[in-house]
Amino acid sequence: MAIFPKNCPQCNAPIREGARFCVECGLKIEPIEEAPIPEIKEELPPVIENNNEAEIKEEIPAETPQMEEEQPQEEIVEEPLPVEEKPEVVEEQQPEIIAESEPEQPIEDNKDEQPQEPLQEEPKQEEVPDEVDERPIEQRIDEGEAPLDQPNIAAAAATGAYLGYIFGRHEKPKNYLVEPNPEDLLEPRKKYVDELRQKHHDNASNYFDDLVQKSGVNAEENRETNRQIKKYEAERDHYQYRIAKRSTKKPMYTWGMISMLVGLMAATIFITLKIVDDREEMFVAKHFVLLLVISIILVVSGIAMMIVDSILRKRLKKALDPKIQAADKKATELKEIAYQQMAPLNNLFDFNILNDLSEKTAPMIQLDDHPDSEKIEQLINKYGWFQSNDVHHSAFYLKTGHILGNPFLLYSGRTQGMVNQTYTGSLTITWTKKVTIGKTTTYIPMTQVLTASVTKPKPSYGHEMYLVYGNEAAPNLTFSRHPMIFKYDEKSLKKLFKDREKEVDAYAKKHPNFTPLGNDEFEDFFDGTNRDNEMEYRLLFTPLAQKSILDIIKNRDPVGDNFSFFKKKMLNRITNSSTNVELEGDPRLFQGYDIDAMKT
Repeated sequence: MAIFPKNCPQCNAPIREGARFCVECGLKIEPIEEAPIPEIKEELPPVIENNNEAEIKEEIPAETPQMEEEQPQEEIVEEPLPVEEKPEVVEEQQPEIIAESEPEQPIEDNKDEQPQEPLQEEPKQEEVPDEVDERPIEQRIDEGEAPLDQPNIAAAAATGAYLGYIFGRHEKPKNYLVEPNPEDLLEPRKKYVDELRQKHHDNASNYFDDLVQKSGVNAEENRETNRQIKKYEAERDHYQYRIAKRSTKKPMYTWGMISMLVGLMAATIFITLKIVDDREEMFVAKHFVLLLVISIILVVSGIAMMIVDSILRKRLKKALDPKIQAADKKATELKEIAYQQMAPLNNLFDFNILNDLSEKTAPMIQLDDHPDSEKIEQLINKYGWFQSNDVHHSAFYLKTGHILGNPFLLYSGRTQGMVNQTYTGSLTITWTKKVTIGKTTTYIPMTQVLTASVTKPKPSYGHEMYLVYGNEAAPNLTFSRHPMIFKYDEKSLKKLFKDREKEVDAYAKKHPNFTPLGNDEFEDFFDGTNRDNEMEYRLLFTPLAQKSILDIIKNRDPVGDNFSFFKKKMLNRITNSSTNVELEGDPRLFQGYDIDAMKT
């Protein structure tokens, strides 16, 4: 019978009796060698006569010295080994054992002296391992046992890897022992809206409270300082508002302007009528002097009101400016004091805050403290990420990590390019045109606007942000999609759906290799029509995945359809059009002088 070691040859961990795999390292346990028959003599010392016992004990150390050291006598006695001392009996029940025992001749010398009854019962114990083990596979794996046809599952379970969630093997399995809830992956938007958003807010609040306690700042003292700051800032704003209101809302100045204009217009009309028709019976002619005096009074009073209003505004500004400066100076001094109060807390903020909070809220997303060159090389060499050497691209933020063992990279940078710009200019010209009709000559003033344009290249600067993600799923699939939904009301979505149906049908007619999905809504809104592998596209976007993606892009909260998705073989690139997202986690974003404002 095969003998198995008591300790693992690789990690030296104890092996449970009957186990075929090491619990610690998952190594398959192989038998050392077949047990030699002379050991059976040690198992049956009570039934051997005294005249032959000494002779047998002298033969065993000579033939099997190693087995005596590795397998102590008391342990070998525990194993039920069949006895073949009676050839005629054993041949009928266990011919295999006899075949193995034929080379051992010393046993045949004493075969007539062994009892008969144990030889008939012992072989039945060999049938026990052939019985069907009805224990669940999970229990057998946990106990260090596994079917011989599933060694990979047993090894993975023994080392703690979670098969089914990890898509590949990696060098650091201890960092990937994060088992997500399957429901989190099925409905990501619902998970975020219902749980993760509030969970992240609570984690951030608790994180801030822990830093406050660690820093030892006096929160109440800082709140009192900020109350004084707000008091002086409100006083300053009030004085500035009074000056601005006096400058924009000027009733005296307005009435003065109206009076002056009315007086000027009236004087002009009266003078013109006096010149054209100077008859005495005319009203203007009779009261010309009175009307002219009234017009002059209106003009003078209007000018006077505007002058007075201007003087009053200057006096008000002159009186309030010192108060504004004093209040602003006092608020600035108090801010410096508040910053000093918050200095111990501000010094605790670092660049890993976002990493810690993200991993605490969503443990399946692991972020590195610093860009990991191994992950970058893995994305390049294994997944096919192409590094651009374009000097017109400048990266100012780079973050690496992994999702369930699959590496990803967050990139944010500036771009520079050349675009054509059209410059337009205009010029107004005037001249006099002489028109003669008969003996009458008239000069007509003429104007014309001359315009000209020129197109020249000019530099253009932009910001780009994307995520590069490596995954072995659908390794032969390539496609891309761009945002399709820009209005989220029901009427706009219905109109877009009808328009997209026509476009997809026209695309299917032009491309015979394209087969539309059964879900028309997903096909129209996701727009992955330029795919090159129909089978892998369907394996990647199962009906449940289609439902989840539609739930994301059709709802503005929290993201909406604002992302582009490019997949080339095992490399995935997602670009978000919301470039105002802050991912760097600069500590200056969290620092401040108001403890309550910093927390919110």
